Amino acid sequence: MKAHALHQETSDPFLRTNGTPGPGPCSRPQPAPVPPEPVRFSPPQTLIPHFTGPASPPFALLALRPTPDAPKNTEALLPALAALQHTHGEKLHMAQENDLFFLLLLENPGDEPQEILASLKKQSQGISLNIGIYTHPLPGFSPEQALDQARKALTHSHLLGPGATTFFDAVSLNISGDEAYQEGRIAEAIAEYEAALILDPLNANVLNSLGVCFAVLQDFDKALEAFDRSHAAAPQEAMAVYNQGLLHEMQGAKEKACIFFEKALHLNPLSFESAFHLGRMHMALGKQDLALPCLEKACALRPENGPALGLLAQACLDAGDLPRAFAFFRQALRRMPRDPAVLSGLGACFDQKGENPDIAATFCEEALTLEPGRALFALRLARIRMRQGRFEEAGTLFMQAQEGGETLTEKDRLALESVLPQALDA
Repeated sequence: MKAHALHQETSDPFLRTNGTPGPGPCSRPQPAPVPPEPVRFSPPQTLIPHFTGPASPPFALLALRPTPDAPKNTEALLPALAALQHTHGEKLHMAQENDLFFLLLLENPGDEPQEILASLKKQSQGISLNIGIYTHPLPGFSPEQALDQARKALTHSHLLGPGATTFFDAVSLNISGDEAYQEGRIAEAIAEYEAALILDPLNANVLNSLGVCFAVLQDFDKALEAFDRSHAAAPQEAMAVYNQGLLHEMQGAKEKACIFFEKALHLNPLSFESAFHLGRMHMALGKQDLALPCLEKACALRPENGPALGLLAQACLDAGDLPRAFAFFRQALRRMPRDPAVLSGLGACFDQKGENPDIAATFCEEALTLEPGRALFALRLARIRMRQGRFEEAGTLFMQAQEGGETLTEKDRLALESVLPQALDA
């Protein structure tokens, strides 16, 4: 089963963050709607020869962008940049791409980037600047990557708000990895997360995100290994434990999934996902008594969640609590008016209440139309057909339910025998 096939109101069932912000502005070059004028400096590619080659020198590369809320900020910044270039001569090179500027400092820059930034901010007449800084050498990274890494540091700074300055680090790569993941570029996301682990091998968020990527690719062994490492790095966090449970659920290992969902819920008692999936697994195992409190908790955490309401309704119906089942099915139907399980469950409630069988049949017929192969839906409609006196149809539906794996009650078997005696001879 693919990740998006799980019964939730989201296309991505995995947990990838502990509530931290997602990616902000795109880290790749983005053309401004209207390129500012004048453009004083050469494009960024002209910087590459200065810091690449057989003997690449130490350098710092700054990417900076004025706050976009003032259209003239870019133009106002140009004189300050020109003054800086004049002061530092050949040691400082500059490039421009619309409203994005690069400053390249050569020859053991040391603390000079901070000095330059202080000078720039002083001369730029209060213009708010977001700045990302990449320094080289950096073990595990080549100078050819510098422009991209400086962009990623700049994107990182945007997440911290206007005027922020950030150095390129594992978080910068985690952000660019999240961006790639959200756009469906999974192989690129994996490369970003693995690069982040060079800088911070015990970063639990990065390890968890890496596990999610492997899970989406259905490389479950690598996914479980990454989730194990994530949990080991942050044992107090529930995120990776929940994701391990989800992987086991996807593979049909219900008992094992329950172990991880229960542990995740213990670590984070306010986790809707853990409560929902634990209840769901207990239901799949026929343990309605254990499922009920989990699903009640899930619905208390997210009262508007249709799948949780529908599953809680089914648990109540299985437990013989018809009033609550009826109420929860009706709530679920308002949120998911075309959900087959909810329609069939509501029809079963009308039937068990002894209501007009035509009303019950309407819901069950629609459910079976939407999902024709569901044996439980056929069984429910068969019982209603008996009440309607449509015995031949009832017999066919009983047979469909039986062939689909549903166990008939003694009452069902007698009904089937009365309309199709030969059906029970086998």
